[in-house]
Amino acid sequence: MTFYYGASDIQPMLDEFGVPVVFGGVTAKGIIETPDQRLFSTSAGGQIMGSVLMLIVQTETFPGIAQAHGQQPIEADGVNYKIIAAQKVDDGALTHVFITPLQA
Repeated sequence: MTFYYGASDIQPMLDEFGVPVVFGGVTAKGIIETPDQRLFSTSAGGQIMGSVLMLIVQTETFPGIAQAHGQQPIEADGVNYKIIAAQKVDDGALTHVFITPLQA
């Protein structure tokens, strides 16, 4: 069974676990995560795993974020990041934004 967060579930989750996020003149909450991801797989079954820096945001709060990779920085918890990629998750209510810190 697949479980999707409803709109009434998302905001309390972001309020409890989130940090301030600023993008495109909008300030809202997002969750910073560093999950392990499969970065590369071979046909022989080998894999390279690594941690990625990811920001979880509510899709409707930042509607242009998926097209912003490399174009516009995003600030999370007072740190500026470059957007590498963004992808909607499951039903599209949440977006995973893959980020890297901007060099000062």
